[in-house]
Amino acid sequence: MKGQAAFEFMMTYGWAIIAVLSLVGVLGYFGLLSPTAFLPERCEIVVGFSCADSQVTTNAVTLHLVNTLGEKAFISKIEIVNPETLDILCTWQPPAAKEVRNGERVEQQIPCTKATGLPNAKANLRMKIAYAKGVPEFAHTLTGVLYARVGESAGVEPSFGLPTEPKLPGEEAEPTFGLPGTPTAPQ
Repeated sequence: MKGQAAFEFMMTYGWAIIAVLSLVGVLGYFGLLSPTAFLPERCEIVVGFSCADSQVTTNAVTLHLVNTLGEKAFISKIEIVNPETLDILCTWQPPAAKEVRNGERVEQQIPCTKATGLPNAKANLRMKIAYAKGVPEFAHTLTGVLYARVGESAGVEPSFGLPTEPKLPGEEAEPTFGLPGTPTAPQ
């Protein structure tokens, strides 16, 4: 009798069990069950600077850094590193250290010589920021974590923190929505 009950149960509900297992298999195959798909993007730096925002493409990383040291700082180098292979993927090193006043928010684009990851995949990267407080000669290094979705590269030109060319008369500045040191959107 028990064998017959087990057989009838499998004949009745077996199709539902097979459908659920097939669905889980399909979701796993397309990466929808991957834990990395559910982890949030983050940009964290140890004390001294904060990372307000970030963007990662296949050929560049853009960081929005805020100086929280309590005094001006001079950033001399930023490196983006693959933590698994320790390869340096992206480097930004200006001819002279870039001054960042206390509380100032700066956007820095870091060009990459190696791909940061596949488009639409999550990249787990580490960053190293070389800076000096007050006097540019005494260097310190900060480390941070960058975990973000990799976007498509759109012909990104490397930025070296230098001022851009002024707009011609009659041309409007692009809106930046009140970031310190940048023009605001026309009202």
